[in-house]
Amino acid sequence: MATLATRKLSEQFEEFLKTVTSKSGEYVYRSSISQLAGSGGKSLVVEYEDLLRYDDELAKRLLEEPDKTLESFRTAAFETLRSESPSYADHVARLLAVRIKGIPDRVPLRKVDTSHIDKMIAVSGMVVRSSELRPLMTEAAFVCEKGDLTYQKQDDMLMKKPLMCETCDSRNLELDRKRSKFIDYQILRVQELPEELPAGQLPQFFDVNAEGDIVNSARPGDRVVLTGVMRAVPDYSTGQLKMRLFKSQIDCNHIEVIGKEPEHVQITRDDEALIRSVASRPDAYQKLIASIAPAITGHEPEREAILLLLAGGVATHLPDGTKLRGDINVLFVGDPGCLVADERVVLGNGAIVKIGQVGNEHLQPLNVQVLTGEGGGRRAMATKFHMYRSHRIVEILTESGKSIKGTPNHPLLRVCNENGRLVRSWYRLDRFKVGDRVAVVTGFPCTIREFVRTNFVAVERHKFGPKFNARLPDRMTPQLAAFCGYVLGDGWISNDSQRFGFVVAEPELDIMPMLLTVVKEVFGLEPDISRRLIKGRKVPLHYVHMSNKDVAANLSFLRQKRVPDMVLRSGNTVVSSFLRWLYEADGSVFAKGRGSRAISLKAKDIELLRDVQVLLLRFGIHSRIVGSALLIRRGEDMSRFAKHIGFASAKKKAILKSLNADAQNFGRVHRQRSERIVSISRH
Repeated sequence: MATLATRKLSEQFEEFLKTVTSKSGEYVYRSSISQLAGSGGKSLVVEYEDLLRYDDELAKRLLEEPDKTLESFRTAAFETLRSESPSYADHVARLLAVRIKGIPDRVPLRKVDTSHIDKMIAVSGMVVRSSELRPLMTEAAFVCEKGDLTYQKQDDMLMKKPLMCETCDSRNLELDRKRSKFIDYQILRVQELPEELPAGQLPQFFDVNAEGDIVNSARPGDRVVLTGVMRAVPDYSTGQLKMRLFKSQIDCNHIEVIGKEPEHVQITRDDEALIRSVASRPDAYQKLIASIAPAITGHEPEREAILLLLAGGVATHLPDGTKLRGDINVLFVGDPGCLVADERVVLGNGAIVKIGQVGNEHLQPLNVQVLTGEGGGRRAMATKFHMYRSHRIVEILTESGKSIKGTPNHPLLRVCNENGRLVRSWYRLDRFKVGDRVAVVTGFPCTIREFVRTNFVAVERHKFGPKFNARLPDRMTPQLAAFCGYVLGDGWISNDSQRFGFVVAEPELDIMPMLLTVVKEVFGLEPDISRRLIKGRKVPLHYVHMSNKDVAANLSFLRQKRVPDMVLRSGNTVVSSFLRWLYEADGSVFAKGRGSRAISLKAKDIELLRDVQVLLLRFGIHSRIVGSALLIRRGEDMSRFAKHIGFASAKKKAILKSLNADAQNFGRVHRQRSERIVSISRH
């Protein structure tokens, strides 16, 4: 039954070889087979896609049962070749092979596992090692004392010996190497491609057995696509053949080289013309340096070292006969420049995030668009996240109170005057001096339209405890942002996250209805209100209390006295609402007195002021930190504040309106694109 099935399978393959045609109507494989005799070829390469179009069940069977199917395919190829060239068919009968090319679904080397044992698969990788070509015995000839020969087929790494002579039954047999049959054999080691390697992982590799006419078709450094059968074979190196643990290898059926080492690349005339054109430019050397790792900022000396390493040099022969090699070795020690986890970066859509929130682990791959800070809204893709637990830190402070903290080798744009021309170049943090100028942005765009999710959840409670009786907003809306801004300035969240509230001074009591409306509409709560006159204060205060564990627990981030991350990641409508009510709570506006006119925000935590300083840049507003206050003093910036942010209370609105009217007459100040360094500290 098996013989009939095998014969039928061979007939199917023979029909495939004789009937498949190209788009032009030519018989593809009949033509290839007829050319074997003329070229001396021993392999017929079959496109898997042709077989798939001819009979998808046959194609599937080839992947699932490759040993049996390939043998039937080889038989079909032999019969077809014999009909074309009988003498050549008999000559290559033992060596003829059918090789499958173009299996569409490649399996990553890292994902080859036991489910692929004895299945045909296609993998891609890089050849990192190849053995010398060695003869592999396929049929061993044994001779007895009388000179009779007995042949034994060899299909394993351990040689098989017949029990007795087929002619005289003698058990005294010796191997006759001259009459034994061999094929070429080579072992390749194929490793994961660099671009497929997961971050922080060592590359996976497989040993690949190549036999016949595919040996020496790939060399170390070549990128290849292999078609073969995955095997689980005993580990003969242990000397214990009955071990449960096997090793994996791939018996190669076809090798396709998809990339060669540089010396194998053919340079066309167009390539040569382009190379000569670039070489004739005066900045050719700098262009080559810039082309090394273009996604990495700065590090020009390191780029130049890599360029010189790649180019190599000329060997030198000294008069005493000593030879100095022209090629150099370069050892890089260290890591890329980093910022402390709390430093703020701006994403491509204008969201502000702390850099420590961008990734979770060292060398984590990223695909995050960021603003480069080089002006013009330039963006770039962040592709790798580096994280270090301890490092020396350099902190630079500018004249407006801006701060950046990073490792000594972190690059920053330095601005200097060279022959009356402002030049910007990347400098390491530890190379800056007090008095140097660094580039700053005057604003940045924001394209965020959707409201950020809050991810608020109700507090777990005992089944007999009080029921949930509040509303938890699922989005950071302008209303919720307004409440957060005011509570951050003039409110509190109890340490046990049970109660929360805020204070309104009596002169600004007109904002109370707005705040109570927000509390009711956003949280569904009715607060308690009490009026107190604190000793030492002339103005009575109105205290608004709310007791709700669910709301208080979800607002506990306001205890940090920093701009909430949800606000930093929100669009301008949310940010504007947040800033308006934060300034209403802790801000002031002064419209009288030369040199005293300003919009001010006070806070004990300077990092809160720096958060707000960055947020104001969303609207192109320049501000300066002086002591514990963030000041806006330039006329244009005051007008922008009045237009985009403003105040909520009637009293502060009126003062701001007066200030804005005067600001129209202030002298115009050019946008400041660089700032002087006033302090450098090392931690």
